[in-house]
Amino acid sequence: MDVDKSYGIKSAFQVVPEGRYSITKGFLESIRSRGFELNVHDLNHDGRLYGGCTEFLRRAERINRHAREYGAQGFRSGSLYRNADWFDAFDFFFDMSVPNVGHLDPQRGGCCMVMLFLSERFSSFR
Repeated sequence: MDVDKSYGIKSAFQVVPEGRYSITKGFLESIRSRGFELNVHDLNHDGRLYGGCTEFLRRAERINRHAREYGAQGFRSGSLYRNADWFDAFDFFFDMSVPNVGHLDPQRGGCCMVMLFLSERFSSFR
């Protein structure tokens, strides 16, 4: 954050809320108070978020809870795994899991544009 700030850059930081790191309120506030964007990055980054619909919905509920607690507007899944048909389970304004192309990603494909993937499905974000 110090390097980015020294160049006048306001970066986005994606936080893995469960399992990998200790996420304290002080850490989250250090990101927000400096004007950086805070987003949720998967649930625990185990690569199984989209493994099955029932488990996905259970995890999405927990992800949404973390997003509300953190004040996060965006989401990015681990390794850019995605299923756009299930995005309506999230309470986010945007999703960064859909790359413009995915030639070397574990899940190929993309949306063929460089902008964030915005969808009416994210309309429940407040």
